[in-house]
Amino acid sequence: MNKTEEYIEVSGTKSSVIETIMMTCSLEEEAGRECLKFIKENTGILSDEEFFQYSKLEEYEIEGISEFISEEGEYYISIKKATLFLVVLFLKYKFPYLKIATDISAFFELCNLKRGYIKLDEKQGYLCILMELARRRKQGAKKDMLTKFKGECCNNHLECDKNENGKCNCNESFVEKACEYFLACGIVTKKGEKYIYIV
Repeated sequence: MNKTEEYIEVSGTKSSVIETIMMTCSLEEEAGRECLKFIKENTGILSDEEFFQYSKLEEYEIEGISEFISEEGEYYISIKKATLFLVVLFLKYKFPYLKIATDISAFFELCNLKRGYIKLDEKQGYLCILMELARRRKQGAKKDMLTKFKGECCNNHLECDKNENGKCNCNESFVEKACEYFLACGIVTKKGEKYIYIV
């Protein structure tokens, strides 16, 4: 991943920074505001590659009339999306369940397990299968979960070797292999022929 994909970089007013946080994490305004406040008050959590700056713009005069450039001040931040996700989780705000399956997996390239972490292989199709399991949640899915798409790729935004110009070449054998792998890792449970996402 390049830096643009891994980082949030924004400069401007408090409102514009909060809006960026909200859009990145699908949060309500109050949650975005609390995230910015937490980062501002705890800049020690940032790594050496991350940057946070806030300048309170002072009062100035034009022809004897007091003015402010901005009552909100000026912010410049360059922080890892991974850091922001951890802040959101620390503050106990919840992502939509699909957001966890997609964004956290994509930005961390990991799947969080109780006993550690595993690397997800986007190119081989593992991330795609995990996303489909997450979409079905408690309903679960069988190895034929992709047949309803009739050969069309259901996650075109992913870089998957099985996607050829929008057509999916993933077969039931691979889906079953991926699901069994997730089962062994503790990401899913199995009831009959159905795999159920539990993370």
